[in-house]
Amino acid sequence: MYLDIATLCFLLSFTSTLVAIGLFLQSTISKNLPSVIFWAFGYTGIAAGSLFLLIRHFFFSNWIVIFISDALILLGILLISQGVSIFFEKKDKQRMLILIFTVSNLALLYFSVVNDSTSSRSAVFSLAAAAISFITVFDLWNHNIKTIKISSRILSILFFLYAVFLVIRSVASLSYPNEGFFLPSIFQTSLFLLSITCSILWAFALVIMINQKIHREKEQVQEHFFVIFDTGPDIAMISHFESGKIIDVNKNFSLVTGYQKKEVLGKTTTEIRFWQSKEERDKFLNEIDLAGYCDNFEMIVCKKNGDTFTGLISSKRIELQGEPHLISLIRDISDRKKLEDELKQQAHYDMLTEIYNRGYFIKMAEQELRCMNNHSKGMAYFMLDMDHFKVINDTFGHSLGDVALKVVAKTCKDTLRDTDLLGRIGGEEFAAFIPVSGEEEALEVAERLRHNVEKIRLFHHDGTPVHLNISIGVTLHRPGKDSLEELMTRSDRALYRAKEKGRNCVVLF
Repeated sequence: MYLDIATLCFLLSFTSTLVAIGLFLQSTISKNLPSVIFWAFGYTGIAAGSLFLLIRHFFFSNWIVIFISDALILLGILLISQGVSIFFEKKDKQRMLILIFTVSNLALLYFSVVNDSTSSRSAVFSLAAAAISFITVFDLWNHNIKTIKISSRILSILFFLYAVFLVIRSVASLSYPNEGFFLPSIFQTSLFLLSITCSILWAFALVIMINQKIHREKEQVQEHFFVIFDTGPDIAMISHFESGKIIDVNKNFSLVTGYQKKEVLGKTTTEIRFWQSKEERDKFLNEIDLAGYCDNFEMIVCKKNGDTFTGLISSKRIELQGEPHLISLIRDISDRKKLEDELKQQAHYDMLTEIYNRGYFIKMAEQELRCMNNHSKGMAYFMLDMDHFKVINDTFGHSLGDVALKVVAKTCKDTLRDTDLLGRIGGEEFAAFIPVSGEEEALEVAERLRHNVEKIRLFHHDGTPVHLNISIGVTLHRPGKDSLEELMTRSDRALYRAKEKGRNCVVLF
């Protein structure tokens, strides 16, 4: 049977779909291996991209379909590569993969829209796919899991051969241009045949690696875990399940907690006051009783000198010499907790203007509102909107529009007190919630905001001045009567009236 390029596209899409289905089913079994789902989505991308190639051949061919087909296949290869990195717990090349994907897609877009060239697209696609494949080869070849060395290196050889062929194809595409994608040539036909063959062989090798890793993990559970004690980076401890007495600890236990091994053997964690919270300990033991194990339970660990740290404990009930025991690994996550707290703090702010985002502003305003209702404090709610912001964006570009948003936000922040609430509600709209003695002070503060924004001097790169103004709607809080929603509604009406009055003014509602 004669295999034209369209037929090969169908075969590639069909085989990739079957492999993707198989990997999705495997992911439901291997839930502790997130790499499997990456591989499943990777094959889904290749299948979808190949399907778009067929659409491009039989129905219509425009730059959108051409670009989508190339981008999906590249994305599929990237996801497979990322899955390999995750499988071997290597995440240092993620930025490089994203950079290759981004640059190649920009180039593909250029050679699809600006300078339509099949040969150039083929070269760009081949080089990008080759670069991703070489990264995958490196991850597959350089790892320390002995039980899957053979299968991973066979897979790395397949990726290497595929990458070398793609490099050759890219050179050939530029040296011998062929502007008809579906016109059969030795490289086009070979590419699809090789892709189909590799996709099947990759799938077999990946499944073998998955099963080998699962088998290895099962063996590790059954092996004597005393080796882990002295080599692992975490605190390790074995205790009798029923009595709770500690029968062994590793070196890190002594290094981190300050207890010598002889001081804790034969004692319980209660006797050495290991848990700061009795409630946490009871909850942990309850999970062990129910499931026989507990993963990543957060606890506060007490050291011998009285200091504490946040630990993540994972424990499993096992049998040793016919007796139930508990093996526990505890990891110090104090640094991670500190980082999480920092990230939570960052999540409260708008990335562009560095003031409160809408969600956190509303949360803080509602909190302040509850305090006001209790103490009858005078407060004012401002709704601020930049005048003619769309004109600025349309005339000078979104980059200058972003600069305008940032400088207005900074001016408002500098004008208000540190205790005043200021947030970006959306687009060019801001809100403030501030304590005031009455209507006069509220209008005075609003007018000061408006005036300070009006004084901003902003220029386009060509020297054209950009005038910034804001309209402000003001409303006063009525203790015990107003909800935040009512304040926002009234201030929004006031803002609407300010716009009607010609903008660049303050209106009290």
